[in-house]
Amino acid sequence: MRRNALSRIEFVVALLMVAVLAGLGFSLIQRVRESAARTSCQSNLRQLALGVLNYDGVNAQLPPLVDADAGLMSVFAQLCPYLEASSRMYASPRSSAERYHAASSVSFPFTGQSGQKSSQDGGDANQIWSFFLDPADPTPKGQRDVPVTLPHGSIGYYATGNYAVNGLLAWGKKSSAKSLEEWPAPAVLFAERLQTCRTANGEVIHNLWGVGFYSPNLPAFAALTPTDPPGLQSTGQIAPATGGQFRIGRADAVPQSADFSTPIQLLRDGQPCDPRLPATPHRTGMPTAMSDGSVRVFAPNTDAETFWAACAGPPPVR
Repeated sequence: MRRNALSRIEFVVALLMVAVLAGLGFSLIQRVRESAARTSCQSNLRQLALGVLNYDGVNAQLPPLVDADAGLMSVFAQLCPYLEASSRMYASPRSSAERYHAASSVSFPFTGQSGQKSSQDGGDANQIWSFFLDPADPTPKGQRDVPVTLPHGSIGYYATGNYAVNGLLAWGKKSSAKSLEEWPAPAVLFAERLQTCRTANGEVIHNLWGVGFYSPNLPAFAALTPTDPPGLQSTGQIAPATGGQFRIGRADAVPQSADFSTPIQLLRDGQPCDPRLPATPHRTGMPTAMSDGSVRVFAPNTDAETFWAACAGPPPVR
């Protein structure tokens, strides 16, 4: 009598076919997820660039990189009223210090842009906004209550973010161009850092979107701490000097040769991170927001000269 059951060979072949199809399906799902995360990230960057254009249109300059007032508001916090985000993501033009970086255990009354009343747990800079997060970041997402020592010695509490201000531009200063639209060439406004950068030695540096003072947690890249006033904390970041050399952390640091091949870090799960440099989880390269409102992606092998040239805007007015 003829048997209808599968032979052992047919069974093995069927299993192999199922495994291959499952692998293809998983790969397709991963690609779809990566594409969606990349699209979301670029949309966030584009909105940030438009926010800067709106701010520049009203104030005729970029917002300050650091805030000397008691609130210590970051560039991102100062841009909030100019962003086309949800009405819930709103910060008043000037928050008190307590209201700005309070722990999540402290509750405040909240009034949105449309006038709705509610409450908010934690300060404005201690809120998790998806608008400031890249879904592709493999590090822990949306962390709150990260303690940071403030310039006067007390502790502030902040939430993580992914985007970083280009410290080479004339933030908070009048530039030689009257507006962003008159810049001779588009320049990088924002790039990326991981929310949590863990170095090869185990040190952890968070990128905190609300930090508005010189610190390794400043949400920026290529930002150097000035010499005046004295006593400011080093950013620990790398910025180009002359002759292909670089300064680290401070504007008066001795220039030195680069110990990296490209300023663009492409980091996936478990890889050690260099907090001195910008970093992205996207395989296609570093997405950046440009001063003309566009998004430009720099390939992972972009050389330092090309990247830094794209970060150089017009000089400030002396």
